[in-house]
Amino acid sequence: MPRPWSYATWSPVRVLPLLVLSAAIGAWPTLGCWGRDDDDAADDGAFNADDDDSDDDDDDANDGGVRQVVDLSLGEVATVTLSDGHEAVVKLLDTASRADDIRGAVRESTIQVEVNGEAKWIECGNYTLPEPIGGVRADCPVSDALYINSDEDRWGLRKNARVRLWPMEGRLFDAEEFVYPVLDQRWLANRSQSGNEPTDDYLPFWTAIYYHSGTDIGGVDALDRVVAAVAGRIVLANGQVLPGYEGTPAVLQQWAGSTRTDVVFIEDDRGRLYRYSHLDRTVEETTLGRRVEAGELIGFLGNGGASGGWPHLHFEIEAMQPSGLWGAEEAYVYLWEAYADAEGPAVIAVARPHRYAETGETVMLDGSKSVAFLDEIASYEWEFTDGETASGATVERTYDQPGFYTELLKVTDAEGRTAYDFATVQIVHAGDALPMYTYMHVAHSPSKDVRVGEDVVFKARVFGIGGGKEDWDFGDGSPHETTQSGNWPFAGDFAAVTHAYSEPGDYLVRVERFNERGEPAVVRLWVPVRE
Repeated sequence: MPRPWSYATWSPVRVLPLLVLSAAIGAWPTLGCWGRDDDDAADDGAFNADDDDSDDDDDDANDGGVRQVVDLSLGEVATVTLSDGHEAVVKLLDTASRADDIRGAVRESTIQVEVNGEAKWIECGNYTLPEPIGGVRADCPVSDALYINSDEDRWGLRKNARVRLWPMEGRLFDAEEFVYPVLDQRWLANRSQSGNEPTDDYLPFWTAIYYHSGTDIGGVDALDRVVAAVAGRIVLANGQVLPGYEGTPAVLQQWAGSTRTDVVFIEDDRGRLYRYSHLDRTVEETTLGRRVEAGELIGFLGNGGASGGWPHLHFEIEAMQPSGLWGAEEAYVYLWEAYADAEGPAVIAVARPHRYAETGETVMLDGSKSVAFLDEIASYEWEFTDGETASGATVERTYDQPGFYTELLKVTDAEGRTAYDFATVQIVHAGDALPMYTYMHVAHSPSKDVRVGEDVVFKARVFGIGGGKEDWDFGDGSPHETTQSGNWPFAGDFAAVTHAYSEPGDYLVRVERFNERGEPAVVRLWVPVRE
């Protein structure tokens, strides 16, 4: 019988300010926040490093898979037997975190861990991959820093930090087959959110921070196909949960008083639960109790439920953790491995997570999480929305005007192979946080294997303060196009355009709109086109 699990709905500190604002604008039926995924909210109580009432059920957490996981308090030492039979002696030496001055949201959390006598600082979540240390590979999915100003427990952590360990060689995930769950989509083609990223930044009055626990894969609603990442049994679909799973994360979920039908849960053969949220629709075969295979179509990406209004797949793995509680199993590393194995990219550029700062404050943009698979990275080149350029894995910028900026990173390896990514930067008024800001979601489909002459669908919508129109530059010298998406603070429709490219190449799309306060929202996309 699956172990009990509890979840929390929105707390009063989160709901009351929004209710007031929503009443003023009459937008409650379509209310959404940037990245608000309260479909998966869990509240097992406030963090307490001494509150270890679960007897550290490591046997359930380390269920014979490739990764081994241990929760540690400061100064604690644990001996972990890896899947290849080798042992790793792990000690948590220190923790640190960095929060912004606007919301007090933790933007970076790190731990200093010692493995087999080698000490190293590693970042927790935020698009990081396992690092070699002490003859093994290790990462930190979460530390207790994410519990300080949050009223939710998505991780089931009861000590100071969680460490995962793998052998130096071999796969990271243990399933016989793990498939990237959004077909036709290139890695990080559109907006995303990774584990530990704070959300709701365009509403600076939020005080209870939602730190993202799954991986959001942005896309175009009703077009991008969603498939099962692993083989397993459907335990929640179409608003129904399989008997016996009511006490697990696969609980029936509600949004605005209605049972949600945009969520599917699949249980794999190890008892882990895989969440697919915000689906536009499921296919007829996605029925309760049915077994699906890895790569089998289950539905289409959308913005249903508590999606925040922007179309994306919220993909999350829930697993039994060392605390004896259900908790998120950071999935970014597994998605990375699945995509890299299937597609064989030469270079992947990573300029994320998103940044959040006040006018005049120094913002550091970081492309060092990029990877070249065939050779070393030779250069990092940045092109900013104001036309200025810079080079280097990390660069610093300041912004004089509030706005939603998207800064371009180009990564080139020693043989001249390139890839692009974009750093999203939200800038607010220094010392005078207005109640709301503008941001814009832009996505395109397909984003992978685009061919000359093929129509690409682009969609855009402004959120927050409205006004103005979208100006589209498709990067190929063709005339600009103009659209106007919905511009109510929360409600509104997406504007859609199609465009086809006549020649192969790497095209950089720029979409720009100014709100009624004159603040820019700029989004850029990379569209590689082949013969």
